[in-house]
Amino acid sequence: MNQIFDINRTLSLFKLNLSLNKKAILLAIAGFFGFVFITSFFVANNAPALLNNMHTIFYFILLYGGVALIAGQSYSHINSTEKSIAHLSLPASTFEKYIVPWLLSGIIWAIVAIGSYMLYSMLINGLWSGVMGFSYDAFNPFSLRMGPESANQVYLPYFLMHSVFFLGATAFQKHAIPKTLLTGFVVQSLFTFLNLIFIMILFGGFGDFNVNINHPENWNPDFNYFFLDFLPRFIKTTFVYVVPVIFYVAAFFKLKEREV
Repeated sequence: MNQIFDINRTLSLFKLNLSLNKKAILLAIAGFFGFVFITSFFVANNAPALLNNMHTIFYFILLYGGVALIAGQSYSHINSTEKSIAHLSLPASTFEKYIVPWLLSGIIWAIVAIGSYMLYSMLINGLWSGVMGFSYDAFNPFSLRMGPESANQVYLPYFLMHSVFFLGATAFQKHAIPKTLLTGFVVQSLFTFLNLIFIMILFGGFGDFNVNINHPENWNPDFNYFFLDFLPRFIKTTFVYVVPVIFYVAAFFKLKEREV
């Protein structure tokens, strides 16, 4: 038998994880959709043209808020001695104990969140358009955009957020989510500070740029290139592609360390 990955062991572990978390997740989703329903009534009654704008807000709360909560609680069951012993005694390898919560909190949650909200928004829009007599306009989560960027850009931070909270779940034995948020705030503040230092070293300060934020075409060419070309590409490549991979690898070794 393969000691690293076995499909039967993985499926058994998948069913176990799903059974442990299914009820709490379903109750949370039901409560969330109940709140969406109540809010949608007031929006549809007073400003039906804004109904899909409301859906956009709630959709991202569900998708990104949900992935943070679920990923951050991926290993809450091993935060005590008794539960840790039960976890260690499971007939599964470290990789299997890693990949199952990863799939559940990352890939499967994305499918559930996107699919359920699409269906629910169709029902809500159909209900209120029929009752209140305005034209039906379907909410399409795949057409959402951030400015002129292509529609898929709004989903690029998904795995960054998932990797952050998934790593936090393996790194912190208790209160993983608040500790992850605090750590993220500290790291972000440090990154901003280092970025400012880098700009001052590279450009010699801000005094000679005469920057008007509303007219980037009038910026110094070096300043323009750095902020409008290099920095966005650097941030996108680093935080969308590189950092999640690093965090996922770190999460695996952190889980392996906790099992020793």
